[in-house]
Amino acid sequence: PEIMAAATTILNDFHPDIIDINMGCPVRKVTKKGAGAALMSAPELAEDIIKAVVSNTDIPVTVKFRAGVNQEQLNGIEFAQMAQSAGASAVTVHGRTRAQGFSGFADRKIIAEIKQSLNIPVIGNGDILSYQDGLDMMQETGCDGVMIGRGALGNPWVFSKAGRPNSIHLVAKAALRHLELIEHFMNPVSTPGLVRNHISKYFRDLPGSSKMRNMVFSLETYEELKQFIIDLSEQKYPGL
Repeated sequence: PEIMAAATTILNDFHPDIIDINMGCPVRKVTKKGAGAALMSAPELAEDIIKAVVSNTDIPVTVKFRAGVNQEQLNGIEFAQMAQSAGASAVTVHGRTRAQGFSGFADRKIIAEIKQSLNIPVIGNGDILSYQDGLDMMQETGCDGVMIGRGALGNPWVFSKAGRPNSIHLVAKAALRHLELIEHFMNPVSTPGLVRNHISKYFRDLPGSSKMRNMVFSLETYEELKQFIIDLSEQKYPGL
């Protein structure tokens, strides 16, 4: 709580719209330190953290967590009520348990139950892979909004009613725009693996996708990768 309080005072200087505390990450390297979804097994500590952040800022504080620790300990409702009492302005609920990680399916029932038990906004999360998925979750659970995570990787059309185009060259145009933004905000040469990983995801489930993804990972330089995507966007399909 003391470290989170100190971090909050630093964030205040940047005037963000919200400060979000992620108590939902199930990744081993995070939970083994007692962070992320591990805090669902330590609700008293989680409460102290939320209170410490809230008391050190005037910025709305939101908290993300999961349906529960596991199927035997579905404590999401109690955790949500604790977060609200501790001063959270809104919560985000991922419909899986910590034990599930990213396997199985997100349970929308628990999101609906949490929505019914709180007075603050509830944001639903998990298995939103399309625009319609988001609308369906809001209708089924009554949640106030949705958070989209992995479903947006290589798929910016998740935010569009029209969905992803079937044309490879139109998909490549979006990937090229992504590369332009990477160039603007970071140094793509210093993180080649990260860049290739993001760009490769654009071609999932398309005809010849495995060949295109292999090509993306085989290119050694950023310049080669960008030229490959340019050629794809212009329907030249080099090497395919």
